[in-house]
Amino acid sequence: DDTMKKVTVESIKDYIGAGTRTVTSGSNGATLSKGITFFNTHSVAVSASMPTSISNGDEFVIKAGPDCSSSRYLEITASGGQTFDATLSSFRLESPNAAITILCVNAGNEDFRLI
Repeated sequence: DDTMKKVTVESIKDYIGAGTRTVTSGSNGATLSKGITFFNTHSVAVSASMPTSISNGDEFVIKAGPDCSSSRYLEITASGGQTFDATLSSFRLESPNAAITILCVNAGNEDFRLI
């Protein structure tokens, strides 16, 4: 059928840009929250940890500060029995303005994937 159908923006908003993300400024020792966490200049090595309450599909976007380096790294640590990519209990960002997405793929096994 070659009939054209009018589709309003309201009917597709659930598929494109559905919802918004929470944006949080990170600090040393912070527990990360779902959404985007950015770190400003952090003149020393800093760390943050994953929350203990997680659900499948939870997404965490982490952005390191402009002075992030091998000596001023941002270390992300798992909580309890959580793992990243099924084997890691922590990892470091060591480049200026580095970013990573962490996705909860199995809340029952406390497993995240690094994307």
